[in-house]
Amino acid sequence: RAIITYLANQYGKDDSLYPKDPKKRALVDQRLYFDACTLYKACLDYYYPIVFYKAPRDPTKYVAIGTALSFLEKFLEGQDYVAGKTMTLADLAIVVTISTLEILGYNLGKYKNVTRWFARIRSEAPNYEDNDAGAKARAIMSYLADQYSKNVHLNPQTPSGRALVNHRLHFDIGTLYKGMKNCYYPVVFGGAENYNPEDYKVLESAFDILDKFLDGQDYVAGRNLTIADLAIAATVSTSEVFGFEVEKYTNVAKWMDKIKSSAPGYRKANGEGLEILKKLADNSKTE
Repeated sequence: RAIITYLANQYGKDDSLYPKDPKKRALVDQRLYFDACTLYKACLDYYYPIVFYKAPRDPTKYVAIGTALSFLEKFLEGQDYVAGKTMTLADLAIVVTISTLEILGYNLGKYKNVTRWFARIRSEAPNYEDNDAGAKARAIMSYLADQYSKNVHLNPQTPSGRALVNHRLHFDIGTLYKGMKNCYYPVVFGGAENYNPEDYKVLESAFDILDKFLDGQDYVAGRNLTIADLAIAATVSTSEVFGFEVEKYTNVAKWMDKIKSSAPGYRKANGEGLEILKKLADNSKTE
């Protein structure tokens, strides 16, 4: 969510996806906050223990998903989009959560407004028919860069440049982010008491690879900042918040400093989400 708002703020050709009008932007922000703190959280709270720990289903947490979807159903009453008359970042963020629920088997059938909206967004957002929610989020980044960015370097148009960016994005979702999730999510979100040492080693190996990518390079996919840097920086900063020793990886640490300085507004855009994650991580350590 931080990355898509950052892209829209810094590189957008216009403000249609993230309006500059204070009232319109406030509504988009409210919907983004609803997704992160209500809808997505309910999805995570219910399904994560089941999927990763074979835990029994918790009826109370299941009800919380329905409550969140009922709010979304009301938001969409008489509306084509969740925050106004046109598609915004809020639609692109919330559709990832809805896709996740669908993949996990949640029955969306009784939410008529949600299912109507879901079909519309899937048809309007290109490259969206991937079955992996993480891949969908990265597809949205690519879509935003292609359709709305004034910066041609963010998502290169040359086959070789685009291939390298895509490789780094796949490395993020399939190796680095996956390693971070497997290592830290069980404790932070799943109620596990301790981190798995083997999962930690896998994460260290992923950081070793990233450190090699950055050897003698300013950015992860060439000489310019790309969406691959923004995606991977989110994973690295999340790992750091959860307690991973990023400073051990000299190239990665240097690159993160560069991202914070060469991507204006990124620190602010990413900061709120990181603060929430830090509180969750701190709470998991004291429980």
